[in-house]
Amino acid sequence: NIIWDSEGKRATYGWPRDGKVNDFQAVQWIAKLCSQYNFKIVVSSSWRKHENYIECLYNGGLPKSIEVIGRTCNKQTRSHEIVDWLVTTDYNVKDFIIIDDDSFDFNNQPMLRDRFYQVKGDGFYYTAYEECNRLCKQLGISPVTDINVTVAVNTEHDKETK
Repeated sequence: NIIWDSEGKRATYGWPRDGKVNDFQAVQWIAKLCSQYNFKIVVSSSWRKHENYIECLYNGGLPKSIEVIGRTCNKQTRSHEIVDWLVTTDYNVKDFIIIDDDSFDFNNQPMLRDRFYQVKGDGFYYTAYEECNRLCKQLGISPVTDINVTVAVNTEHDKETK
């Protein structure tokens, strides 16, 4: 997400600070999506290089019931990193989506191009959650009905514009 200075003039990207992801509401919407589809998280963000990348998510509000199962390695491009993780992992990955605020080169990889959602605005909020639901439906990914994780979502904090 984007963090604005106290005067609202300068924006920087929100790197995890104090050992946690700094946008609780965005983490809650991600958690809701993960719990709805029984998704697990693989971090490809640039801050994945920090040793405490998993703790940053849990300390930022991700419920412990949502598994963070890994991170991508450094490759030529972000899409190469994700493809490499998918083909070398011991997990049997059938369904996945990619959520990022940058398009990188995902459209150049047939395995990834239809599974990518680019976050618009300044974070992952209700609008992004709903659009990811539509993406899952288009991909034929069905929600899981027997998983129930309580998250603290609040649509009043939805900062995205349509």
